[in-house]
Amino acid sequence: MDTIQAVLIVAGESPCVLELADGKLDGHVKQRNPIGSISATGEPSTKNVIFIELPLNAENDRTALFDAEKWLTRNRTELDNCDAQKTLEFYTFLGSNAGSRILTIPNSLVRICGELDLDVANQAIRIMTETEYNELRSSDG
Repeated sequence: MDTIQAVLIVAGESPCVLELADGKLDGHVKQRNPIGSISATGEPSTKNVIFIELPLNAENDRTALFDAEKWLTRNRTELDNCDAQKTLEFYTFLGSNAGSRILTIPNSLVRICGELDLDVANQAIRIMTETEYNELRSSDG
């Protein structure tokens, strides 16, 4: 099973949002939408929005969370100086036989997020087996 992934989502009208994606933060920019760009709904975006995947080189949840904490600490000044809605979203993965999975976020990481006015979210993603995927695809048509 994959370890967790973390993505920083920042949205707001301030130009600082786009500046974060233009080299102020390390990580992989997954999405960068300035005000006025056409969104997935076909409407012009009313906010600057960025998605940056944190560079987590981890073998398990514990070390991935530690890497996320180090990343926030390293980028504290840039994040604190940007007046926007900020969310750190963790993606956890469920294997085909897993009914649930607990992700315990350390207090030290929660504290840093609170100091930076950064919301924390978790999205569980179920990984389908190849058989399940093929059954789903065959029922679409």
